[in-house]
Amino acid sequence: MKQTKHITPKTFDELVAQYGYYVCLPINFVIVFTPSELVVLSVIKHNLNIGTKTFSISLLKVWTGLSQNTIKDALTSLVDLDVLSKGSVSKKGTFYKINEKKLARLYMELNKTVAPVERLRIADRFRGEGKELHAGRIAEFENTEFDTRR
Repeated sequence: MKQTKHITPKTFDELVAQYGYYVCLPINFVIVFTPSELVVLSVIKHNLNIGTKTFSISLLKVWTGLSQNTIKDALTSLVDLDVLSKGSVSKKGTFYKINEKKLARLYMELNKTVAPVERLRIADRFRGEGKELHAGRIAEFENTEFDTRR
């Protein structure tokens, strides 16, 4: 029997990495998704990683602490954004798949952009017309030191 060496973590990041209960999502995604969308996406991503195949609203309520309506809205939005694909429905819940390629393209586009206002524009373009989150903030900071267009 192979004995695993227990390493005492020096930092919080090392502790989380040691126990493995984390999801890898880039910090730039906080401008793309609403907080509830990001939480629901993180929970689904984690559960898919540990083998959960179906998701009920009740399961997501327990994992997220969000209300039923907030979860339904987040799921609808994530499906509309083509981040999640909704599959068949069983007694245990709905099968969801994450569109990893779409998230990877978004990640790369955000990372190659250094101007914060341009990242907001990318996020709003990704979300699509009528679903933008940052029109007011873009207008506030347009043509400032945070904008490459100045």
